[in-house]
Amino acid sequence: MKIRLAIITSLLVVAFVAPAAAGDGKFTLGVRAACGLPFGDAGDGWKLNELTTVAVPVQVDADFRLSPNWLVGGYFSYGPVTIADEARETLAGLGLSDIGGHRQQRLGLQLTYDIRPQARFSPWIGVGAGYEWTRYAGAKLPTGLETEVGVAGFDAAVQFGGAYRVSPKLAIGPYVALDLGRFGKRVRWEEEGDSTFTDITETATHEWFRFGVKMSYSF
Repeated sequence: MKIRLAIITSLLVVAFVAPAAAGDGKFTLGVRAACGLPFGDAGDGWKLNELTTVAVPVQVDADFRLSPNWLVGGYFSYGPVTIADEARETLAGLGLSDIGGHRQQRLGLQLTYDIRPQARFSPWIGVGAGYEWTRYAGAKLPTGLETEVGVAGFDAAVQFGGAYRVSPKLAIGPYVALDLGRFGKRVRWEEEGDSTFTDITETATHEWFRFGVKMSYSF
């Protein structure tokens, strides 16, 4: 029994630690699916979770491998958000109708350190910085025209994950991220009109906690 257990343990160690004959591709394309939970302040006395309760973004990563361990690149994230009850009630009090959640977008640069790039399973850590647009509500004006309202500003992220290499080029694994940001603008778009940006007078720091799965392919 002890011998069998030792053999099984050895096989598991080999499967996760042994080299996976990784390709020498310089470019990596990644796709992430995640759930994001809001915390902190959105500015002007609003908590972020009083505007939106959850985000479900899909992110595309395009990275260049500087060395076996280091990757640098950019990302674009897009996905729906829900609207919180407090924001819904406030907008309804202004005469808006058909109020629902809308979308979140992110665009920025990132740096990633692949801890064991030749191993079957490799942990990684990364940092990123960019710009965030969270249009937390879509609704109809009393005139019947569509409108969107939201907030925008700069943010930065710290992220951790693991990549299990299922082939020399394809890897998949879980990740978590903590985004720290500060909204500086309120955004409003109206049908048959342009987007307008107004300053948030009392800015504050907000956070998003994201967790999900990342799949990447090396070229």
